[in-house]
Amino acid sequence: MKKIIFILLLFPLLAWRLPADAAEEEPIGVLKGSVEASLVTATGNAQTQTGSARIVASQRSERDRWIGRAGVLYGKSEGQSVASSYYANGEYNYFHSPKTYSIYFLGWEKDRLAGLTSRLTARIGLGHECIKTDKDFLISEAGVGYVYEHRTDGTEGYPEGRLHELYEHQFQPNVKFFEDFEFLSDLTLMTNYRINSVTGIKLDINKQWSVRTSLTIHYDNQPVPGFRKTDTITETSLVYNF
Repeated sequence: MKKIIFILLLFPLLAWRLPADAAEEEPIGVLKGSVEASLVTATGNAQTQTGSARIVASQRSERDRWIGRAGVLYGKSEGQSVASSYYANGEYNYFHSPKTYSIYFLGWEKDRLAGLTSRLTARIGLGHECIKTDKDFLISEAGVGYVYEHRTDGTEGYPEGRLHELYEHQFQPNVKFFEDFEFLSDLTLMTNYRINSVTGIKLDINKQWSVRTSLTIHYDNQPVPGFRKTDTITETSLVYNF
């Protein structure tokens, strides 16, 4: 696991100086995003088939970008709620150059799957578009922040470090592979860390509609007592793009 993490985090550093032809730029002053509804199969702390929904919206100007995200996963078995998680966050990016930007993030989440009543996160960081071509897109981000958690076993706050990578490859004009990897670590106790990974394929039906299938892995090295370290979520989604 540690070797895999090291390779994933080293790759963008090597790619930082790779030449890249400019891909299509984000539209300036236009609100864009997506609304998504999914059929979900969850394993780990919950064994269930359920549904999820999420929305993402962003707007770019010449020097900055605003992003908002929200989502919910919910399921029932024999009339009883067996799994539910919610999140909402906002992010502001200021571009110091066409490829390098600072990050200001504020987010909230709740995850009954992992015994998490609530988690508040405030973070600042730096991001860079390492590769941006017609076929490939890679960004790398690093940041620090503060986390306040209320779990079923108690409440705590701690400083947190974050490393993040997003890679996309366009196989065909309407078929895209993506990998979104995030490593989060308690800076006062390095053995307390979390890994989030989303791997999938997106198929564009037309400009507005897409179908997406993905595998999400949430790993917590020090979970709430009585909960498993790993949750996996398989999703098949219908996406409306605006």
